[in-house]
Amino acid sequence: SRAARKLTVLLSDAEVTTGDDPTAVARSLEELTILAPEDQPEHARALAASCGARIAEVGGPFSVLDALRILVQ
Repeated sequence: SRAARKLTVLLSDAEVTTGDDPTAVARSLEELTILAPEDQPEHARALAASCGARIAEVGGPFSVLDALRILVQ
């Protein structure tokens, strides 16, 4: 891509339930933003901390847009 900014947005609790640990893949991304459910953010917080991602906790679909506005600035 010729985009000046390559941003990946992950909507997930980031709990590993199958396969390999996602940390290596997350670290390979140019810029990662994680939107995690506010009632289960622990795994997403750990993933964000391990790879330098930004994270926001969202309470439902109506809070996603506001979280993205803040995170992608």
